[in-house]
Amino acid sequence: MWDDISSSLGNLRSVWYNEDPKVVQQLKNLAIKLYGPIAHQLGWIYHESDSYSVTQLRSLAISVAGRAGDAQVVAQANEHFAKFIAGDDSAIHPNLRGPTMSIVVVHGGLKEFEDVLNIYR
Repeated sequence: MWDDISSSLGNLRSVWYNEDPKVVQQLKNLAIKLYGPIAHQLGWIYHESDSYSVTQLRSLAISVAGRAGDAQVVAQANEHFAKFIAGDDSAIHPNLRGPTMSIVVVHGGLKEFEDVLNIYR
């Protein structure tokens, strides 16, 4: 269900990408309203007791809320990414590396882009 909602929101944002910035922002706000609380509740730490569904929902919620601009999620992504770049491979759980790097690039600048590009290389 949450995957479907995320996909539909992404499709709407794609269709409205070059339209009125107010509409684009409202779609981002909707994504934050839906996924932000889930991301905040589940957090960034994985537990052995987490079910597969919780594991998947955590990654999805962090990704959607962060890319939409949820301030708390963006701040946490930046914090985890800085530790990761400094050499702490455990700073970002493998399931959250893609979402974290995506959030950092979307909301960062050239330095963050180059850091992610260097990781890729």
